[in-house]
Amino acid sequence: MECIKCRAPNPEGKKYCGDCGTPLDLNLGPLKSLLESSVRDQVQSSLKEYFRDQKAAEFDITERVTNRLLGWAKILGVVFGAILLILGAVGIKSFSDVTGDAKKQIDSQVGKKKEEIGKLVKEVDTGADEIRKARDNAKQPACRKSTSPCVTTATIS
Repeated sequence: MECIKCRAPNPEGKKYCGDCGTPLDLNLGPLKSLLESSVRDQVQSSLKEYFRDQKAAEFDITERVTNRLLGWAKILGVVFGAILLILGAVGIKSFSDVTGDAKKQIDSQVGKKKEEIGKLVKEVDTGADEIRKARDNAKQPACRKSTSPCVTTATIS
């Protein structure tokens, strides 16, 4: 007699397989086939259900991520749209308008500061001329300042 589980040969009259211990009852052979096919069907249906649930979960997660990204994109679009609307209302059409306006303001401020520095340089020059004249007047002998003839004494050594 052959074991229905391990296919090992066993002597007639034995109730259990000498290799694996499976009952050797001839009535269990068809029951085993029925049991195997039933288990196989149940395993297949369970796997199909599991993978169907898995695919549904993956689809749900993908849909949630997509919706979140679309929400963020809408928010960013609204923010950038509002900024562009405000800039357009102010009259700024491009980035070069902003930089051009800033350059004009800087140039006008630099021009004003140059004028102020020029005035200060003139004041300093005028003050320096007055100081030079005063110094030159202080170096001249007293006789040149007056109308009387100047007499200088020389020392002979």
